[in-house]
Amino acid sequence: MTIINLTQHQATADQVAQGIVDVSPENLAKLKALLTFPAIYTTSMLIDNARAIADLAWAEWDKNCGIAASKDERPLHNTDDAYQDYWYHSDKQAMIGGMPSFMKHLEQALMDKEFRVGYACTDRVSVDKPDGKGGVEKTAVFKHVGIYWAN
Repeated sequence: MTIINLTQHQATADQVAQGIVDVSPENLAKLKALLTFPAIYTTSMLIDNARAIADLAWAEWDKNCGIAASKDERPLHNTDDAYQDYWYHSDKQAMIGGMPSFMKHLEQALMDKEFRVGYACTDRVSVDKPDGKGGVEKTAVFKHVGIYWAN
């Protein structure tokens, strides 16, 4: 199973172990720019960026789709008739996260391209460490525990 990471954060080791893959280096800067908005933005900006990210996700999925263990576990690639007999792909899946007002538009754009859309689920653990000066340094550790699927 391959899940394209469409967040601004690099996938953790736990996420990679569950099939989450970062976008390629050549698309990472573009993705981060599309996920970043000015203080004042319009709905059309949200929709346009969401569609651009969905296009980027499609291209990334196309690069990573052959990771499933065997062709019997993958449906046929439905856009390339010339290779129907031997070019197989896994289902399209993406992990998203970021600005809440953008997520519904990004979800929709990805679903329009037949992606299953998910959000990372984390277990937040507070760790207290003595700071050596009589105080305590408090740190929040986020441990990936799975994906919450939106569709």
